[in-house]
Amino acid sequence: MKSKHIIIIACVALFGATQANAQGQDLSILTANTDARTAAMGNALVAAKGMYLYNNPSALFGVDKKFTADVSASLYEKEENVEGTFGLYTAAVGYKFAKRHAAFAGFRYAGGLKIKGYDMLGEPTKDYKPYNWTIDFGYAI
Repeated sequence: MKSKHIIIIACVALFGATQANAQGQDLSILTANTDARTAAMGNALVAAKGMYLYNNPSALFGVDKKFTADVSASLYEKEENVEGTFGLYTAAVGYKFAKRHAAFAGFRYAGGLKIKGYDMLGEPTKDYKPYNWTIDFGYAI
């Protein structure tokens, strides 16, 4: 009876430690840096001046602005056998109201590539255009 419990616990631990990736979904857009200045400083988000929604929302209280709007575009080098250029495009706005409250909204889009598709026999099929996008909201006190 004791060995049954050990085997069950070992199976639960083994299966609980594995990561399941259904359909190979990539959510790197959520971790990609949205600001060129912050990326150049080694992703030091605390020292960021702009893109408050994605870097440091409460930093808006340290500047003398009620409203902020920022846009950013990051283009990456061309890859072999792929048409187009991959880019990460970001827009964010923030509004400070009352004494210590701020609301934020933002949009991120990653895409721009065109990949030729092939079937299992090597025959060309349709072209694929992978992309990710997010709509983000934030609130700071």
